Order: sequence, then structure tokens, then C-alpha cells
Amino acid sequence: MFGVISENDDKGYTNLKEVFQAINHSQLNYNWLISQPELNVDSSLADDFTWMDGDELTKFAQKYDNIQWIWAILSGFSKDVLKEDVLQYKLGVVDEFNGYYNAPISFYHPLATIEIAPCDSSWLVLLSKEKNHIDSFKCHYTSKDLFV
Repeated sequence: MFGVISENDDKGYTNLKEVFQAINHSQLNYNWLISQPELNVDSSLADDFTWMDGDELTKFAQKYDNIQWIWAILSGFSKDVLKEDVLQYKLGVVDEFNGYYNAPISFYHPLATIEIAPCDSSWLVLLSKEKNHIDSFKCHYTSKDLFV
């Protein structure tokens, strides 16, 4: 597992369109559980969780071009992981989870392959089982490795 935190960067890491560019649009390869989203606009996302595929998430990010993600956990799952299996676990609340900051780092959702967690509009955590996601992100954003 690999992870980085990006903070104090003016490139808009709470704008998912830019984050998706930074991970080479890999979001398209996953189904997504968006837990406890807080945004700076009214949107179609539910307050507790929303499930969508990578194409739907991409369209959402394009529709709300200048959206700012204040809080959320976006957990990405392999396409063969069923929504019913994902929802058997507790929904994520990013400011109540310490797995990003303590060694060894861990996903909030144990079935996830990638997680994007915008935090308080001022920083973002990216975790992935695929190092290329992290390496690509680091080429676009000033970031620090999390404990591995």
C-alpha cells in the first residue's frame, strides 16, 4: 500500500477534475463509494453515501467544474466488488479515522483499492495499492509520503 498527503498546494487538490488528471484518469477503472461528502455547492450527492461507477464520478466532477470538496472519503473498488459487499462495512468519516496517519497506513474501507480523502478543504490524502497512482500524483502536487 502506498499513500501521500498533499497540503498547502495551490493547485486545487480538492477539485476532483484536477486530481483525476494527476492519477491519469484511473478513476474510470473503479466503482466508487463516496462517504459523508461535504461540498461548497448543493449537489446530487446523498449526505450519507453515494455509489457510482468511474464514468459517473467523472461526469459529476465535470458537471461541478469548480466544486470544492470540504470533507469526504472516496473509496474506489475493483469492478468485481459488489455494492452489497461494500455496504456491509461502516461508512467513512474522514476526520474520525486515524488509519491514514499511523504506521502501517490503512484504507478506511477494507475492500478498497484506492482512496481519495479531501480534508477540511485544505489537504488531501491519496492511498492506493498501485504505486503508479501515487507516483503520478506526486508529479502534479507537492506531497509527502505517508507511513508505509
